Amino acid sequence: MEIKKLAAVFIPVIFTIMILSSCQTYIPDNKITDNPPPASHDTEKATLLATPVLLSPEEYQTLDPNGNAKLVWKCDSGKDLEYDLYFGEKELSLVASKLKTLSYIVPTEPHKAYIWKVVAKYKNLKKSSKIGHFNVKCRGW
Repeated sequence: MEIKKLAAVFIPVIFTIMILSSCQTYIPDNKITDNPPPASHDTEKATLLATPVLLSPEEYQTLDPNGNAKLVWKCDSGKDLEYDLYFGEKELSLVASKLKTLSYIVPTEPHKAYIWKVVAKYKNLKKSSKIGHFNVKCRGW
């Protein structure tokens, strides 16, 4: 009787182990492999696309009226990203696209307020920064 009980427990376990050890992974193009495909670089990058952070000018900073403002941001997702820059007074307009740098100089005028944002892009993925605000002083202040 003991042998029948042991057989009833061990035979299904052994059968399951045999089935699982013979499993193979199917990969398109009718190829069979014992190993799953490695994670692609693109998949890893897609999950790690960071939100751009606006660095300069600082939020609501007032700049001297020299005719230009250097907009600076960072994004911790890697070197192969592209950036779209939006800039304006009351509404954002695309002023530069497919930038590979982390800064851009825009023209400014005295006694005006500006808004801006950056959109990081990697293939079909996009992440937008918050909207930044800054002001330009009047001349002679």
